[in-house]
Amino acid sequence: MDGEPAPHGFITCMVTPREYEQFYCDKEYLSAYASTKAQSSKEKFPGHGYYSKIDHFFTDHCKRGERYIEFLKGACEESGNECCAFCKECSGPQTRYVSRPYPDYKKEGHHYMGASKTPLAGTDGKTHEVDDY
Repeated sequence: MDGEPAPHGFITCMVTPREYEQFYCDKEYLSAYASTKAQSSKEKFPGHGYYSKIDHFFTDHCKRGERYIEFLKGACEESGNECCAFCKECSGPQTRYVSRPYPDYKKEGHHYMGASKTPLAGTDGKTHEVDDY
C-alpha cells in the first residue's frame, strides 16, 4: 500500500516510534489494563476512565490486524449507533476501509494487486477477511 494514490497525495505507512518517543508514558498501567478481561477489575486501575474512552474509540472506529490498525471516519454509525462528536466535528467526507491484499493470479509467482485494483468484496459479495490469502 505504501505509495498508492490517496485523496491528498499518497498513502504512507507508519511504524511505532522508539519506546522513549511513544505517546503513552504509563506503560505499566496501560499494559495491566489491556491484559485484564473483567470490566470490574479494569475500573480499579489508575487512569481507567481515559483508557476506557480510548479503547471504545478504537473499537468503534478502527480495524486491527496483525501488523496494522486502520481508522475509518464514520465507522461509529456502522453498528447502528449515532455518529460520535469526533466524527461530527472532523471535516472532510466519510472514509472507506482500504481493501485487503488480494492475489494477482495473472502474474507468475506470488504477487498482489495494487490497492486501487483490488476488489473490495469477493464473488459472494462479502468483504474479504484479512487472512484470506
